Amino acid sequence: MLGIVRDGRLLPWDKDLDISVSDKDIARTRRVLRQVFWAGWKLKSRNFSVKGSGMSGIRILKLEDRTGGLFHSGHDYLDIFTKTRNGKHVYWQAAGKIMRVDAKYYDGFEEVAFKGRLLKVPLHHREYLTEKYGDWSQVVKEWDCAKDEKCIVT
Repeated sequence: MLGIVRDGRLLPWDKDLDISVSDKDIARTRRVLRQVFWAGWKLKSRNFSVKGSGMSGIRILKLEDRTGGLFHSGHDYLDIFTKTRNGKHVYWQAAGKIMRVDAKYYDGFEEVAFKGRLLKVPLHHREYLTEKYGDWSQVVKEWDCAKDEKCIVT
């Protein structure tokens, strides 16, 4: 979303796409993505648990290219982050860090145009980008979400 909103394109230095789904939709997402296995893709998942919060489960799904064969070590092309609503915030985990933003961004969706299509993004998406990245108008090619994200909780 950052590249599309700021630059009108995907970030050319980023090696994959990152999207998110609600934890309530993760089982359905897995069922749909299992179908890509037969096309030579592998679906991997990683779990998380936040002590004392009641939040646990799948934190990320990774779609990896295995079209070169069973033992081909493919490239991750899609990271699907699971986001969990808990009170006034939505939480997720990335790079071993717990992150959160105001839940208002997930009360609905807006649409942004990209290559002749309308893509769904969080409500108040520019404000969301500010909460997540700070001054997102500045291009930063070396971004480390474990250190640079503005929404890190722990």
